[in-house]
Amino acid sequence: MSSTIETINEYAFSHCAMTNLTIINYCTTISNNAFANSNLRNITFPDSLVSIGSLVFVGCPCENITFYSKFKIINKNALTNSSVKYLYLHSIELIEEEAFYNSSIHVVQFPESANLSIKRYAFSYCDIDEIILPHGTENIARFAFRETQMNTLSIPSTLKNIVNWTFAGCQVKNLIIREGITEIPEFYFSLNDFVHVTLPSTLKSIGRYAFMWSWMNEISIPAGCNVSNNAFKNCEKLKNITIGANCIINKDAFILCNNTENIIVSENITYTDMVFLGMKNVSLTYTGVQDVTDTNATLNYQQIATNVNVPQNYENDTFCTIPITKKD
Repeated sequence: MSSTIETINEYAFSHCAMTNLTIINYCTTISNNAFANSNLRNITFPDSLVSIGSLVFVGCPCENITFYSKFKIINKNALTNSSVKYLYLHSIELIEEEAFYNSSIHVVQFPESANLSIKRYAFSYCDIDEIILPHGTENIARFAFRETQMNTLSIPSTLKNIVNWTFAGCQVKNLIIREGITEIPEFYFSLNDFVHVTLPSTLKSIGRYAFMWSWMNEISIPAGCNVSNNAFKNCEKLKNITIGANCIINKDAFILCNNTENIIVSENITYTDMVFLGMKNVSLTYTGVQDVTDTNATLNYQQIATNVNVPQNYENDTFCTIPITKKD
């Protein structure tokens, strides 16, 4: 290709019979449907490329693509219904609506740092091995990852505009919320299938219904976190709960988590009302050394446990009038 071409026009290689293409440095834009229904299996993109248009790869057998340091924009439906499985991004600023919607994408490797925004339905209905969003990601729109399947999802601390239902219907084996994030808004992770969730120590607030009907096996609430009403409602696979010191747990925070087996609680937890409705015969472990006298705390613990495990240096004979077992 000529080194003076800045734009590859719409349908430029549509239904093209050749299988290999190298785009010479100087080209900045690839327009809509540029490679649609072609036989191109191997496409080498230039360092100069800035953006790709809609439906660029539809019907194209190319599976592996790399965009370099000047690249900024993946436009709406750019890879929708494409065969692209492996995408390597050296730079990126914007992923538009439905960019990967129902595509074959399996691996997306982001740069370590990027000022990134992701629009609605960008990765909806994809099956992706791993999404590690780069440091600098600020905006993820509602439904951006709706019904997406991932082995690992890592969310950076730079996220600013956090909206609910972003991950509705996701299936994620390992959700990592990085240190620095302070708030999870209402409904943010509800109706999801998580196996393991890692919350950061910096987290200060979990909104209403934030994890409602999610399917993780365990959760550890960091110290000083305020857990809102119904935050973990109907988490029926939740077996193990750990609540850090100085947390505030609001009404029905864990309502109908009926299969919970183990709860570990620390000192100075404030319960504003009853929070464990539906639980019973839970193995309760208290990590403090002095009995709890707060009425709401006492009522909550009496509801779920008939015996409490406490440390050897625990100073009282019972815990909230419940018999104790001292353990190392």
